[in-house]
Amino acid sequence: MTMGRSGDEFFVSEYPERCNAHLVTLATFGEIAHGSTRQFDPEGQVPRRMLAGLRLCVSPRPTVLPPDSAEFPDCRAGRIRFLGCGGWADRRLTASRIRAGGRVLVRFALMENDLRHVLNRRAPIARRALASLASGGRIVSAVWIPMEQSVATMLCARVSRGPLDQVTAAGASLDVPLGAGSPSSLRLSPGTTFAYELSRVAEWNGNRVAALRPDRMATLVTPSVVPASAA
Repeated sequence: MTMGRSGDEFFVSEYPERCNAHLVTLATFGEIAHGSTRQFDPEGQVPRRMLAGLRLCVSPRPTVLPPDSAEFPDCRAGRIRFLGCGGWADRRLTASRIRAGGRVLVRFALMENDLRHVLNRRAPIARRALASLASGGRIVSAVWIPMEQSVATMLCARVSRGPLDQVTAAGASLDVPLGAGSPSSLRLSPGTTFAYELSRVAEWNGNRVAALRPDRMATLVTPSVVPASAA
């Protein structure tokens, strides 16, 4: 079972001071401030080396960028980067590039069992942080990454043939192998998250995580899906 969204809704960085998407990566943990804004404040992240060897669940089709995302403050400020044809985030997702088109979003998610295993066996600091934050503790279980349409098309075609190979750690980034072709891998690096999904600990067994559940935030977008002919 994959963790994350409800239908086609997902959490966006409409206001950086509310969602902080440009500061978030897979397995970032922190606290939700309960109230009208439900702001997510990142406190740390599970080191990439502790996620190495996992397989990510990737959406089978890309999603178009919300038409009003060019007005998001983090896009206007150039805080988010997108994956180019080389599989690297070498350019910024500016408002002008969003308006020009040709960039889409792809969802990458951690499996529930994998995330629970990482918290219990590899990442005691993150697990203790979630325990100390109690009902406010959250961890990022999925991210939506902007990329060139051509890269997304190739990625989704690869996903249609079966699960991707295990990810590898590259410093503060994760490399997602694609096999033969160009690019041969995609690099999920800091600053490439356009939107994200959170999970909370639903059940503890002593000091171990027994169950995780998807969470929802207040700022939601229902995206349009790229037509099959374009994907």
